[in-house]
Amino acid sequence: MKISNSIFFKIQKKKIVESIFKRSIKTIPKSVDIKIDESIKIGDFKNYKNHPGKYKIKYIELPPELEDRINKVLGNFNIPQFREQINNFRRYLHDRRCPSEKNDIYYLKRQIREEIQPNETDEADPEKFEKELQKILKSKIHPWLKIEYTERLSYLYLASRFATDYAVLIEIFNQIKKRDEKFTPKNIFDFGSGLGSVMWASKSVWNDDSLGFFNVDSSSYMNNIATLITKNGSIGNPSCFKHMYFKRNFPKSDNETYDLVTASFSLFELPNRASRFENLVLLWNKVKDNGYLVLIENGTKHGFRLINEARDFLLDLIEKTKLENTEPNGHIFAPCPHSLKCPLVEENQVCRFFVGYRPLDIHDLGDNKIDKEEFPYSYLIFKKSPKNSYNKWPRLVYKQPLEVSGGIIHSWLCTPEGRVEHLLSSRNRNKTIRSLLKYSKLGDSLPIYLENKKDE
Repeated sequence: MKISNSIFFKIQKKKIVESIFKRSIKTIPKSVDIKIDESIKIGDFKNYKNHPGKYKIKYIELPPELEDRINKVLGNFNIPQFREQINNFRRYLHDRRCPSEKNDIYYLKRQIREEIQPNETDEADPEKFEKELQKILKSKIHPWLKIEYTERLSYLYLASRFATDYAVLIEIFNQIKKRDEKFTPKNIFDFGSGLGSVMWASKSVWNDDSLGFFNVDSSSYMNNIATLITKNGSIGNPSCFKHMYFKRNFPKSDNETYDLVTASFSLFELPNRASRFENLVLLWNKVKDNGYLVLIENGTKHGFRLINEARDFLLDLIEKTKLENTEPNGHIFAPCPHSLKCPLVEENQVCRFFVGYRPLDIHDLGDNKIDKEEFPYSYLIFKKSPKNSYNKWPRLVYKQPLEVSGGIIHSWLCTPEGRVEHLLSSRNRNKTIRSLLKYSKLGDSLPIYLENKKDE
């Protein structure tokens, strides 16, 4: 029985919902006073529907011009022959796991050795016992291989993931634009640039033809196809981007800095933690003052693990490099409203959000049209500047999909105090908050403040 990608991700989302309902997070106590931000006009329906904490986009489509360019490029590739491989490759990318560290393997092996007590036969034949130990160890460690993007795999990625990557980037860039209206990038550095989705998403959001792009990807095939898309499927055509450069290796000796630095779905391709940390330092050093660093991974347990690892490392790096008696020159811009330990990690949960998008309409597949799909992703935005006071609103990390009896809405908020709070709202209790929640999506900020009531 074949399962469509749309059904596959709905099953994944259902599992997330079930797991969150099982966790025991206490509701906001009565000693906490919930105040509505001054920007919200009480009783104004339109104001609730478009409140300033809304960053999520309902539905994202590839621009017709871009979709046409991609189909011209895919015309060079026998798509129908690889139809099943496109779906399988997409699932493979979604289910990737982190590479195991040598220390973790060593401690796991020691733990297994302690749990399995050798019997008399094993003591007489230590080689047999060692083989059994290795067999158990192998079953507990997921094999990791760096993906070498050949021409075929690059085309498969274009057909299976370009629309997804573009939608995620549009949603994240849109949040930066909405919250920081003065920010307009002039140059962008993209690590693991792949097929150039960052170029197209940034062009769509900021609509600036003078934008400069420095793209780094180890695959020459990826770079060639990305260039071909900008040239409308023919290498002889001029590129639609005036300032566009491609490199296969990270320019470590280059001291150039950029307004926006991105690494989307790239951390999984690095072989170990040391390599990830080394590249995070290089990426952070590429960011200009008042610029942004954007990290994105799959919204899975393993993707979030890499994002949270990067979060802790960058916070520590910023703290260590700050000048004496000054504010750290860097802070988390989104999604976290705080710089403390992630409370969802302590609850053994994953911080992830969903983007709605329309998959690429590949002409050669004919009956492949799907109206809408959702993709889970985890992300992190750091800004290279001292922290301002604008990040005081709690972030909606989960909202019950259906109202229960009595019109009650259950929601979970990540607060500036570094906690996850369970908020109950109904038509009779927290009516305004209920209206705000009704029009908010997972990943939006709620324009409220949670303050302890003063003793009278």
